[in-house]
Amino acid sequence: MNVGPYPSKECFNAPYGVNYFNQYAESIPGCTSDMLSKNAKENNVHFIGGTFPERDDGKLFNTCLAYGPDGKLLAKHRKGYIFSRCDGLHNPEVP
Repeated sequence: MNVGPYPSKECFNAPYGVNYFNQYAESIPGCTSDMLSKNAKENNVHFIGGTFPERDDGKLFNTCLAYGPDGKLLAKHRKGYIFSRCDGLHNPEVP
């Protein structure tokens, strides 16, 4: 299996910090997920992106996507944080 290089950075498309999530959050599909899919397909590799802020159904998530060589989404992982649960920021409602 060929695996392409990926941005291993946390929230690679935005400044890191829960205070930035709402401003930079994207839906899937969106700009970041389209870019990851395109890179997997153009290079004929499995591609696992770093995390980025995702907006879905009024909630925010720190999400990682994996794509196959055909550019199709294979997996989506929404990362959870213990510290964010402690400060009330886990999946805050989007205004």
